[in-house]
Amino acid sequence: CFDWISEEMPNKPKRQWLASEIPSQADIKRLINAVYVDGKRFSIRNKAIVALCNDVGCRISEALAIRCKDIRPEEHFLTITLPQSKTEARTVIAFLAKPHLEAWAKVRPGKIEPEAFFFCSKNGSSMHYPVLRQALNQALAKTGIVFPKNKGIHFFRALFATRSYAWPTTLRNYWLGWSTKGMSDTYTALNYKACIKQYFEMLKEEQNPMLREETPFWEKQDLPEKFFAKVEANPVLKERMIALMQEVLKN
Repeated sequence: CFDWISEEMPNKPKRQWLASEIPSQADIKRLINAVYVDGKRFSIRNKAIVALCNDVGCRISEALAIRCKDIRPEEHFLTITLPQSKTEARTVIAFLAKPHLEAWAKVRPGKIEPEAFFFCSKNGSSMHYPVLRQALNQALAKTGIVFPKNKGIHFFRALFATRSYAWPTTLRNYWLGWSTKGMSDTYTALNYKACIKQYFEMLKEEQNPMLREETPFWEKQDLPEKFFAKVEANPVLKERMIALMQEVLKN
């Protein structure tokens, strides 16, 4: 009477990682630095790829397909177009990875031609993933940082998805290239500019240790208002500023 019961045992559920077990951005900073090997030019490339995957959460296949024309400088960050994706091609921004990408651009072999692979091998072809996997594994061993079993560079995508959990769903789907079928998504045209605020708010919220300036540029926008508030509150300073402005106007 129990013939309906399957003789096969259910699959063992996957172990869920606890929040305390997930590498912090301070850990990732150590990991990125450990990828570099002194005197090894192509370790600068490997370091840049790891930094990019952590910064924007792209797939490794998307990163390796990037060509020189796909990276463009903005005032404070780089825009990165991911033209080859198994889901959605898109453009994102990179602030944390910017110095690493620029360092590789200075030493990569060959000319910076638009159609050339940015993360290239010695002969100019796109680099092979096993080379990067080996470099990452060596850096993990060196730092003692632990990734989930059988998770390599793709784990950075999971990390970014976790870090960006508070983003609006539509923006998060766009950034990560997650294909959606809803009518609203079909008729909504997004680009990287819609995500800039969410991206930098995430970095500030997590107090990311890879920020390169003591006063990040987004806070400098408030400096003029703070300065004039101090001038207004100090009569002596205000008088000096008025005298200085009058002198400037005379000339």
